[in-house]
Amino acid sequence: MMTLQMLAGPIVGAVIGYFTNYIAVKMLFFPKKEIRLFGKRLPFTPGAIPKGKERLAGAIGNVVATKLVTKADILEILLGEELEDQIIHQLNLWLAKNIHTDLYAMTKSEDQIDQLREQLTQYITKEMMGAIDQLEIGEVIAKEAKEAIKEKTGGKMFAMFISDSLIDSITEPIAQKAQNIVMEKGADYIRPQVEKKIVEWENISILEALESAGIGKEKLEEVLRATYEKAVKAAMEKFGSKFDLRSIIEEKINAMDVNELESLVLTVMKKELDVIVNLGAVIGLVLGMINLLI
Repeated sequence: MMTLQMLAGPIVGAVIGYFTNYIAVKMLFFPKKEIRLFGKRLPFTPGAIPKGKERLAGAIGNVVATKLVTKADILEILLGEELEDQIIHQLNLWLAKNIHTDLYAMTKSEDQIDQLREQLTQYITKEMMGAIDQLEIGEVIAKEAKEAIKEKTGGKMFAMFISDSLIDSITEPIAQKAQNIVMEKGADYIRPQVEKKIVEWENISILEALESAGIGKEKLEEVLRATYEKAVKAAMEKFGSKFDLRSIIEEKINAMDVNELESLVLTVMKKELDVIVNLGAVIGLVLGMINLLI
C-alpha cells in the first residue's frame, strides 16, 4: 500500500505533465476560429498558428527569399554546369532532327507544312528579287559590255570611229531590256530553284545544314553556351525584380486553409512536437519523485 502511495505522485505528475504539453501543442492549431462569448473573444482563440497565419507566411517567405533561395542562387543554378550541359544536350538533339519531322510534330498537318513552304518560298524569292533590283543588273551589263567593246576594238584601225556615245547607244538599250527581263521574269526562274532548295533543307537537320556551312559541332556548342548564358543573365536582369519569391510564398501560405497549414507544419515538426509532449511526462515524473524526497 505504501509503495502504491509512493508511486502515485510521480505517475500523476507524469500524466499531468503529458496532458499539459499535449494541450499546449494542440492549442497551436485549435481552435481554428475565434470563439466569442457574450460578444467578447475568449482568450487563446483562435489557436496560435491560425491567429498568426499572415505573420507566419511573411516570416517563412522572408527567410526563404533572403536566406535559402536568393536571386543569386537561382542564377547560379541556371548557369550551373550540370543544368547547362543538359540544356545544350537537348538543343543538340533537337538540331539533329530532320526539319520536316519537326515541322510535322509542331503542325500535325502536311497542309500546314505546304502552306509554310509556300510562304517561305514567296518570302525568299521576294527578298532575292529585291537584292537583284538593288544590284541594277542592266547597268552592270552595260558597263561590262562597254569595257568588252573597248577592249576588242582597242588598237584597231576603225577604233577611231567608235566613240563612247556610239557605244552607249548600243549598250544602253541592251541594259534596259536586260533589266526589264530580270525584273519581269526573274522570279519565274528563281522561284523553282528556291522551292527545290527548301525541299532539300527539309530533308536534312539544322545541324547538318550548319556543318555544310562550315560551322562544326565544337563551334556550335560554344555559340549555344554563350547564347544560353547571355539569355539567362538578360532574363534575370529584366524579370528578376518581378520575380518576388517572398510574395509568392507568402501568398501561397495565406491561400491555404487552416487544415492545410496544420498538415504542413506537422509534416516538418511532428517528431519535435511529440518530443515536447513526452518531455512533459518526463518532467512531471521527475517533479513527482522530487516531491517524495521533500
